[in-house]
Amino acid sequence: MDPWVALLGRSDQVVERNPVRVRELAAGTVECLLIALSVFALAGVRYPERMLPILVFEVTWKVVWLVLIALPMWRADALDEATITQLASMAWVVIIAAVIPWRWLARQPLGRRPAAG
Repeated sequence: MDPWVALLGRSDQVVERNPVRVRELAAGTVECLLIALSVFALAGVRYPERMLPILVFEVTWKVVWLVLIALPMWRADALDEATITQLASMAWVVIIAAVIPWRWLARQPLGRRPAAG
């Protein structure tokens, strides 16, 4: 079964719709994806230029989450324990952001192919 169909629950082919099970499956999948991404991000601490796309992605999605999810909850004084725990786990992004060669990255034109060799 297509995972998007299962997640969205919009198909006549879906016989049993169990939203709790679909959410558990999706949460487990997301967790595995984040673990794999973290492994590559940690490798990027040692080899920042080789892993640059992954490092930039890691920083970008966390900043987006902070701005769109955590900041509005903080402003509304609605941070719960789960969100605070998530914030603490995302604090490691500071190390990732610190090893990205931002000046070099800013000087690179978009769409430029890396030199061969």
